[in-house]
Amino acid sequence: MNDFDRIWRMMDKFMDGDMDFDALEKEFDKIFFHTLQKTVELCHDLECCPPPEGLHASLCKAIECTPQCQPKKRKPKPKKKHK
Repeated sequence: MNDFDRIWRMMDKFMDGDMDFDALEKEFDKIFFHTLQKTVELCHDLECCPPPEGLHASLCKAIECTPQCQPKKRKPKPKKKHK
């Protein structure tokens, strides 16, 4: 069974109430991780090339249109006292 079929069956179970959200989320994370890992393995030896101009322009426009949020400032950790 391929990943698409597994996802389809899990979604079907979820919609019928036979699978809870936490179980569905855990399985999707596993499938996503394995798919990403396989993609990286397959692309590892590919020669790098510039993206097609249309794709490059679309990505740049999407980045420009994405709202920018500053990261939340972290409180500095208190320094440990050395004895």
